[in-house]
Amino acid sequence: MKEELKTEPTLQKIEDLIEYAYPQIDKFPRSERGYEGMATRLKGIMARMADRANDTKKCYYPKSLLKTLGELDKEIAYCKFWVKVAKDLKLLPFDKFSNINDYLSEIGRMTGSWIKTVLENEEKSNHGKK
Repeated sequence: MKEELKTEPTLQKIEDLIEYAYPQIDKFPRSERGYEGMATRLKGIMARMADRANDTKKCYYPKSLLKTLGELDKEIAYCKFWVKVAKDLKLLPFDKFSNINDYLSEIGRMTGSWIKTVLENEEKSNHGKK
């Protein structure tokens, strides 16, 4: 039972990002909160990041885990790009941008480290096999 309550560190960091960023995004002007607005885009990307991190729990083979982690890594890159655009458009103050960017950088490092570990473990298990 305790195992279910334990949250994967990357997923926990994404939750922390969402808890911090959503109130900042909700302060965007009304024109940016609509269907095609920047706020909707950023919230969607963050939701997909959480989805991908949750998907890793159902990956039983290294190949499928690597694919899911690659998708998570892409979502992190998209989020970094759109957060920078929001800052450039003055929708996000620099200090808020900096904090969100720090979260994204840390999540990216965690994901990269996870990918590296999976690749190393797969290489060890395939040692000598073709």
